[in-house]
Amino acid sequence: MRTLRVRIYARDEFVAAFMREQVSKLDGVRIVSGSDNDSPPPDASLVDTDLLTPGELRVLSMFMRVDTVRQASKRLNLSQNTVRTHLRNVYIKLGVHSLHRALLVALRLGLLKDTTDE
Repeated sequence: MRTLRVRIYARDEFVAAFMREQVSKLDGVRIVSGSDNDSPPPDASLVDTDLLTPGELRVLSMFMRVDTVRQASKRLNLSQNTVRTHLRNVYIKLGVHSLHRALLVALRLGLLKDTTDE
């Protein structure tokens, strides 16, 4: 079996660490190192860093203020099934299994702003 060699370029170390973690789980893929000053070659395949859709971000950020799907659906004027679908997609994309972990990962990746100090 052939091995795909991947070099990860990211604007911030948290995103790079997340990408390394996810890519390292793939069979037949090996991460190769490079200098921090390297820039991606012109023919490189780049991964979209907008991991979550605007709707998924809206739903996830609502859970910084509310505790239940019902409360989130009322505030966002969405059905509870739509909120659950967005959450399921967020869990898959972030590689997590709980809302708490999704919020932590999203905050660490800079996808959400921490509003606890405001």
